[in-house]
Amino acid sequence: MDPNLAKTISQLCLNGRPLPSGLEKLWAAREHGDRFLSDHLGIELFTSLDLLDAGYNAEIAQGNGEVLANVRAHRRVFSRVGFFAGTHESQLAFDFESHPIVPPVVRLDSEGQYEWQGIDLVEAIFRTGADLGLQETSEWLTSVGLPIGTVDEIGASTQFLPSIGDLQERYYYEEIGTPMAVQPSGLRPAEPHDPTSWIMRPGNEVQGALVKLLRLPPHAKVSRQWVQCDSDGRVCTLWFHPTAETKNVVVGGATFGMSPSEAVRTLGTPARTGDGWISFSIAAGRLRVGFDADKLNEICLMAE
Repeated sequence: MDPNLAKTISQLCLNGRPLPSGLEKLWAAREHGDRFLSDHLGIELFTSLDLLDAGYNAEIAQGNGEVLANVRAHRRVFSRVGFFAGTHESQLAFDFESHPIVPPVVRLDSEGQYEWQGIDLVEAIFRTGADLGLQETSEWLTSVGLPIGTVDEIGASTQFLPSIGDLQERYYYEEIGTPMAVQPSGLRPAEPHDPTSWIMRPGNEVQGALVKLLRLPPHAKVSRQWVQCDSDGRVCTLWFHPTAETKNVVVGGATFGMSPSEAVRTLGTPARTGDGWISFSIAAGRLRVGFDADKLNEICLMAE
């Protein structure tokens, strides 16, 4: 890759940070005339942030206090990430604070919303091209020196990372002068067979507990999304799936296979009810259970 181009991208797009090796390979492919990214996936690699800056500068020029606070909150997020590519409706950025060497990739859409696109550059490109042919995108990534391994359920690889969207929201309320209340962390370490102890505990700690519960090898990848973390990387939502290892685990009093009447008898007065689901307030937060053929088959636990 042209050293001058690498320096420009580093300074203008990545806040002076070194280019991740995968990005160098994408640029090298482009410099050799490869147009797969742009022509097939609609992804343009950035050499500057002029396009992104122009949009936010326009908001600043026309905005009121709340709009300006929102822009400032985004700018605070921008200080931790490096935008490197975009499509017609979104931009992709490395989050260097989550991992400086192999950073995960976050997507910022045209509505100003953030979501994780992949645990690394390879997954992010693969996910972006998913609607255009998984096999073709996978083969191209391999051809430029970025082979992708097993791809699991969307959200599985990034579920233990902090929410960048929640972080921007927190910054916004700080900028308008009404900081959000900080929810305390869970008092007990995450226990494998007590999922209520996972709520508001660090994502990496919960990951270890989940791996043990599922009887996976240490440091194994979890192939489904079980949790979502808040802006501090603490688990705030748990989707507890029925498996051979979890079918008899009690979650705040709920177990798979319960009837609606058993759930009410065990958990007490419902907070809310709907078509096929009931929610309860429990010590760990809000517990929502779903039923199919009068058998409990869905468990979701959320911090209040």
